[in-house]
Amino acid sequence: MSKIYVIGIGPGAYDQMTGKAIRAMNESDAIIGYTVYVDLVKEYFPGKEFMTTPMKKEVDRCVLAFEEAKKGKTVSMRGDSAFYNTEFMDYMHHEDIQYYIRAKSYEKVQNMIIEQLEENEIDYL
Repeated sequence: MSKIYVIGIGPGAYDQMTGKAIRAMNESDAIIGYTVYVDLVKEYFPGKEFMTTPMKKEVDRCVLAFEEAKKGKTVSMRGDSAFYNTEFMDYMHHEDIQYYIRAKSYEKVQNMIIEQLEENEIDYL
């Protein structure tokens, strides 16, 4: 089953990323994000497919993540899960894709996303 991880890269230093974000990127076939941020982590994830978009192309990154997941890939998309959740809700009707949020303990953000998933009758892990 395809998966999409929405992860944070921190301020760009590998040693400041969460363990969950690193594991998600290691498990992924493709890493998608804003060009500058993806370039900061490329060296730590050899053999991965990297896809980037310029600044202010958040929706394009969401669409790209879903297109890659529909091909059967596991994808890590760099993003703030609170920022991207609205765009993702527009694409969550792909029943064969699992959506994971690898967030630090931002309980308010996590609760907001869970509420939106439930309101839209979308299964989540």
